[in-house]
Amino acid sequence: MDHIPTVPRADELLDRAFRKASRIEVRRSSARKDTQRKIDSTITYVEVRLDRVVRSFPSFEHLHSFYLELFDLMFGVDRARHSLGAVQWAHGAIHRLRPVASKRLSAGDDPDRVRRMVYGRMASILHDIADDLLDLDRIRRMMLAAPELDFDRPIVVICGYPNVGKSTLVRRITTAEPKVAQYPFTTKEVHLGHMELAGRRVQVMDTPGLFDRPVEEMNPIERQGIAALRHIADVAVVIMDPTETCGYRWESQVRLLDLLRGWFDVPLIVVENKADSELFVRRLDDSIPLSALDSPGGELEGLLSRIAELLPPAGPHPSLAGDPAPSDR
Repeated sequence: MDHIPTVPRADELLDRAFRKASRIEVRRSSARKDTQRKIDSTITYVEVRLDRVVRSFPSFEHLHSFYLELFDLMFGVDRARHSLGAVQWAHGAIHRLRPVASKRLSAGDDPDRVRRMVYGRMASILHDIADDLLDLDRIRRMMLAAPELDFDRPIVVICGYPNVGKSTLVRRITTAEPKVAQYPFTTKEVHLGHMELAGRRVQVMDTPGLFDRPVEEMNPIERQGIAALRHIADVAVVIMDPTETCGYRWESQVRLLDLLRGWFDVPLIVVENKADSELFVRRLDDSIPLSALDSPGGELEGLLSRIAELLPPAGPHPSLAGDPAPSDR
C-alpha cells in the first residue's frame, strides 16, 4: 500500500484552522473585507485537509481482489466507504459556507456575528464526522500493516492448522520475522517474507491457522488465509503435524487437506513437520518430512526444490488477468 498520511481529528482541524485565521487582523476601516479573508482562510484550511483525506485512500473499486477481500475482513470496506462519504459531505457543506458568509457581509450584517456563525457551523459539521475521521485513521493503520505484494513475482502461501509450524518454516526460509510461540493462533494476520529461489525472488506468505470447516463458518482471521489461497497463491505449502503435538488430531488435518484440494486449483505441497520427534510417523506417501534442524538428507532443500519446480514461468502474476478461484462454500 502507498503511504496514507495520518487522518486529523476534528478538534485538531478546527484548532489549527482558527489559529491560522487569528493571524489576520480585522481593522475597523475594512472590517467586512478582513472578516471575509479570515473566514476564507479557515474554510480553505479545512477544505484542503478534508480533500487530502479522501484522496489519500486508494479507490476500493480498483484494488486487487486479494486486498479487497483482506480489507473487507480487517475493517469492512463498506464501512470505510461510508466514512469517506461522510468526509466528502462535510467538505461540500463547509465549502457552501463561503458564499453564504459573503452574501451576509455584503448585505451589511455585523462582521463578527457572521464570523461566529461560520465558525459555529463549521464546528458542528466537523463534530458530525468526528467518529468517521477517527475510524479512517484506524483503517489507515490497518491498511499500511497489510503485506506489500509484488504481483510480478511468484507467491508461495504457507497454510495449515494452527501451531503446526507454519511461522517457523517461513522464518527458516525467508527474511520474515513472524511471531512464533508454542500455542495455537500465534499468527493473527498474514505476514510476508522473501527468498531467492532458482534465480528468482519469491514471496512467501505466512497465514493464520485454518480448521476443517466450510469457508462461511470460518472466522475473519482464518479467512485471511483463504483469501491468499483464492487470489494470489502460485504454490501452496500445507504444513501438517503427524505427532499431533499441535493439539489437533491427524484426521482433522487430513480433512482440511482434502478441503483445500477441492477448493483451489493451485499446486499443493504437503509437508509433514516435526520429523525429528520421537512421536513422528510418516503418514502420507506424497509428503515431504521436515525436521526442526536441517538433516544430512537435505529435507529443506528438497522442499525448496519442489517449490521451484511448481513455480509459474516468469511474468505478471496470473491473478492480474482475473480470479477464476472458487467462491465460498
